[in-house]
Amino acid sequence: CFRAGFAVGYLEGMDIGQCLALGAAAGTLAVSRLGAVSSIPTRAECEDVLERLTTRDHGAAGSVMPQTSKEGKEKDEGQQERRDEEAERCPFLFSSRLNSMKDRPELWDGSFDTLGLVRRQGGVRGLGLVDFNYPQHLQGLSDTEVQSTLRDVGLDCGAICLRYPKKFRAGALSNPDARLRREAIELTKEAGEWARKLGAKHLIVWSAYCGK
Repeated sequence: CFRAGFAVGYLEGMDIGQCLALGAAAGTLAVSRLGAVSSIPTRAECEDVLERLTTRDHGAAGSVMPQTSKEGKEKDEGQQERRDEEAERCPFLFSSRLNSMKDRPELWDGSFDTLGLVRRQGGVRGLGLVDFNYPQHLQGLSDTEVQSTLRDVGLDCGAICLRYPKKFRAGALSNPDARLRREAIELTKEAGEWARKLGAKHLIVWSAYCGK
C-alpha cells in the first residue's frame, strides 16, 4: 500500500515529500487492519490521517497534501496538463495482479472472466502491465486470445505468477508423492511456456506449500 500511495502521488504531480506522505498514510492504515484486500484504505481515509497528523504537529495552518485534493476542488487546466506530462515521463512501469480488478464490481459493466478483467484493467490510468496467476487465470484460454485482448487495451504481461493448487498442500516440487512431484514439475514448465508466449517480464514461482 505504501508503494501504491507513492505511485498515485507521483502520477498526480506531487512533490517527493507529498508522495512519501501519501504512501506512508496508506501503509499505516493497511497494517492496522486484518486481511489483504480488506485492509486497503481509500483515498479519503489516507487524507484524513494526514490532516489529523498535520493539525497535531503544525496546527491548522499547513498541510503536507495539496489543498485542492483535500477540498475536492477541480484542478485548473494548466496544472492537469503538467500532471499528465509527468505521468507520460514516469520512468516506472506499474502492474496489478488481475485479482484486484474484481474489487468494486459496481464500477464495471463488463464481464468478470479473465479477458473481461483485462479489459477493465486497460481502463486504469497509469497501469501498463498485467500479472496473471497460473493456472487459475489462464485455464481454458489460448495464448492468442490473451495476447489479442492485451493488445486491444494497450497492456503487456508483467508476470506469470505460478500458484500451485491445493492438492499440493503436502508440497509441490517437494511432495512425497512422486506422481504429484512430476505433475508440479509439468505445471511449472507450463507456466514458463505461458510467460514466454505472452512476453512476460517475470515468472514468479510461489512455493507456499513447499518446506512445510
